[in-house]
Order: sequence, then C-alpha cells, then structure tokens
Amino acid sequence: IPFKVRLLDKYSNPVPLADITFESVSGGGSFKGENVTTVSTDSSGDAQALFTLGTIAGEGVYMAQVFTMVNGNTVPATPLQFHASATAGPASLADVISGNNQQGTVNTQLQNPFILQITDAFGNPVNDYDLTFGVMHGGGTINGSSSLETKTNQNGNAKANLILGEKAGQNIVRIDLPELEPNFIQFTATGLVDNPFAVVYVSGDNQSGPKNKQLPE
Repeated sequence: IPFKVRLLDKYSNPVPLADITFESVSGGGSFKGENVTTVSTDSSGDAQALFTLGTIAGEGVYMAQVFTMVNGNTVPATPLQFHASATAGPASLADVISGNNQQGTVNTQLQNPFILQITDAFGNPVNDYDLTFGVMHGGGTINGSSSLETKTNQNGNAKANLILGEKAGQNIVRIDLPELEPNFIQFTATGLVDNPFAVVYVSGDNQSGPKNKQLPE
C-alpha cells in the first residue's frame, strides 16, 4: 500500500497539480531507491508514493515525512509523518554470544550459560527459531538430560546451562543448524578435578619376597 496524501484548500476542495515531496527520514527506507521523491497531485488532490523498507527490523523503525510548497510557502499542517515497521527475514546466520571455553569443577553447573544468536542475512534477530543443544562429549547434562530443545527469544538468543560430567577433561555441546551459516555451533568447557576425597590402592599389596630385598613391585 503506498503512502498517500490529499491536498485541500481551506474549504476542503482538492488542489490538483501541486508538487508533494515524500522524504525518508529514519530507518533507511527509500522511494524507488531514492531518499526523496516529488509527486504532483491528481484531480482529486491526491499524491502517492510506494515506500521500500530498508534492512533494519523493528516496530516503528521507519518514518517518512510529506510536505509541499505553494508559491514558496509551506502548506499549513505539514509535514505529515508516515511510520512503518519491518520484521526480520528468514534465519540465515548463527553466532556464539557468550559462555564458550569455560572451566569448572566436575559435576557442577558452569557459572555462565551457553548463549548463541540466530539472525537474518542483515543481522536482525530471529525469534522462535527451533534448535537443540546436544551433549556430544564429556558426559555432562542440560536440565538433567543429554539434550535440550528450545527456541530463540525476541533477541534471537537461545541458551543452555551445562552441568559438567563427572570425569575431568573436555565437555562438548553442539547445535546442528543445517540451513544456516555456519551449519553448526559448538561450545566447549573443561571439567577440573574436585578436592581430594579418598586414597585407594593401585598396586603392590600382599607381596612377599626374601628378607632384606626390595619387593618386585
């Protein structure tokens, strides 16, 4: 639907053949690729222009104003303002926001969640995108399970809290994103040994040998 205005005299009669200027003033939208376009009113006093949204998504991001000059004077009650909103395009890109490469004691929850973001091709956040965090290595859990199905929020973010496995070493959580770039995101964390708890036998118990000689083990 184009932006459309009607030019009237003070008695509400339409004014034809007057130049109306449409100007994009915020958001980066355009009129046929131009920031400004001028259109003459028709016999009904109407002038209209098609507006193309820019690459920024958001509520009320775009504003265009309309004004006209008659005999060098601005018509009263102008400029008028049109507002428009844009939604994000299809999910295209994925990126790590925070939480990668943490360390923590085995069998404890990491201090910070793993957070990733899904955006469209222009970097606008994509809401309600389905994805799954999956524990691939290390034996950790997310909400008591080896995987977590979730959706991105209004900021395009999704998060998961990992409890490290009981074995010290590397833990890996992966999110496969076959339709995006890159096609997967991987978080890693390192489980550190806990405080000393017990001393156990390793070897050498219950040996025998000649007196005054070193035991074989």
